[in-house]
Amino acid sequence: MSWPVSSSQSFEKLTQLAFDAMAQKDWGKAIVLYRSLLAAHPGDEFAFNNYGFSLWQVGRIGEAIPQFRRALQFNPKCELALSNLVQCLELSHRRSETIPFRRRLLTLDESSRDHRLQLAKALLDSGRISEALRHYQILLERFANDAEIVSDYLLTLNYSDAWNEDEVASEHMRWGRNTVCQQAVSPAVNEVRDRKLRLGYLSADFVQHPVGKLLEQILAEHDHEIFDVFLYHDQSYSDEWTNRIRQYGQFREVHTLSGRELRQMLLADQLDILIETGGYTGGRHRFDVLTPRVAPTQIAFLGYPTTTGQPCIDFRITDPLTDPPSPAETYYSEKLIRLPTLAIAHRFPEEWCLATPSPAKENGYITFGSFNNPAKLSMSALRAWGRMLGRVPNSRLVLKYGDRLEQASIQERILETLCESGALSDRVDFLQAAPTHKEHHLAIASVDIALDSFPYQGTFTTLETLAMGVPVVTLAGKAHCRRASSAMLLHLSFPDLVTESVDDYVELCISLASDVHRLAAMRKELFNRFHNSRIADPANLTRCLERALLSTLGQP
Repeated sequence: MSWPVSSSQSFEKLTQLAFDAMAQKDWGKAIVLYRSLLAAHPGDEFAFNNYGFSLWQVGRIGEAIPQFRRALQFNPKCELALSNLVQCLELSHRRSETIPFRRRLLTLDESSRDHRLQLAKALLDSGRISEALRHYQILLERFANDAEIVSDYLLTLNYSDAWNEDEVASEHMRWGRNTVCQQAVSPAVNEVRDRKLRLGYLSADFVQHPVGKLLEQILAEHDHEIFDVFLYHDQSYSDEWTNRIRQYGQFREVHTLSGRELRQMLLADQLDILIETGGYTGGRHRFDVLTPRVAPTQIAFLGYPTTTGQPCIDFRITDPLTDPPSPAETYYSEKLIRLPTLAIAHRFPEEWCLATPSPAKENGYITFGSFNNPAKLSMSALRAWGRMLGRVPNSRLVLKYGDRLEQASIQERILETLCESGALSDRVDFLQAAPTHKEHHLAIASVDIALDSFPYQGTFTTLETLAMGVPVVTLAGKAHCRRASSAMLLHLSFPDLVTESVDDYVELCISLASDVHRLAAMRKELFNRFHNSRIADPANLTRCLERALLSTLGQP
């Protein structure tokens, strides 16, 4: 159906009819009217914008995006079209594509908190860490008490190859002292004799997330004769992983609660120990709720790789390999409790982890690979990989991280840096998201040598890679997030895969690539060691964790 447009009067009438249809949320009618309007007047930016908006409202986002782009062709500064476009790109999981449009929005209103913050988030997701940090620093000059901005800024520091460990730790402690937790008070000690200990976990990651997967196996192993477990689900959605986790304790949905309401709930549960798992991840923190404290003992564990810097957090659970005794203590405001085993463990289903030969012998060339978050693919790491690819004839590099690396703008950043350093773009493959966990693990198995990211190393990704027996080359730093993968390799007695300089990292990759027989033997040995190690034993980790928790309360 269409309406004829033959004069300025009928154009004005049709415009009003279309506008009225939008006002009445009759999106189907609005779509037909705007289509007719644009057929006769294809230069109307507002008609393109409104047409796109109407398509969006009926779920036709893929068709809406080109309409907003057309509106911007006529007026690159149309704020309405820019705002609609970036929202639709976000909904389409194409955040990196919003960057040029968010930059344009910011030029229209440089004082806007939201424009600058959303731009910084998009830059972080895309791995443009230095630019993201510049925007967060500008925001902090005006919004120093904004928990979301502080959280995002501190999280982003972990990815930076321009900040060293001392600087990252110092900045965390500075903001920890200067924000919400200055009122820390001595905890009230509950009488725990002859009763179960009341243990709480506060987490936004009781979902299909690396932290959620790790926590699920720990929670499943808790000794409920000793611990009464409370689970505080601080996330806006639930999934099948949430449903698995909720059976392991008294489950509370707390995402919609204000800080005051959550604090009242935590106090009412009379916890002996509260474990906070998220730190500054997820765009917000809950440290304001924990000060004054809600439990005699408050502990950071698992989900955040750096100190919280918060006086209200007493302890941090770690291990001697990820946080060696010197100089780790200087990087944390919390007292470190080092477990006698790695503070991470996960057992994968056997059907996901089949022993496979190194593919180089059949392929006739070496395949390098990385399956880490693109935010972790620093310029330093990419340059090292480019040098390495340039020196290993016919070698290939495969990159995969969910569907994130399917975005053209992220691919462009990576390829540009790799090629500047010696790689050829036709030897780099970006893999699509795998539909199942098993297929994801098979994609990992297609790699001869896994390249760990640096300075922020992989964690759950490294677990998955080692579970397939694929050798992982790492560059060890001094603090937790720069040692996570290296600690796993040291635990498995593979120190030869842990390097201490970029040059050593590159040379080790080249050396491994030249010896297919060594790779084959290493792959077999890694596979066997992993699946027979404490890294694959969450029950042992849970027993060690429980003993550590008891020790914080003076229990044997």
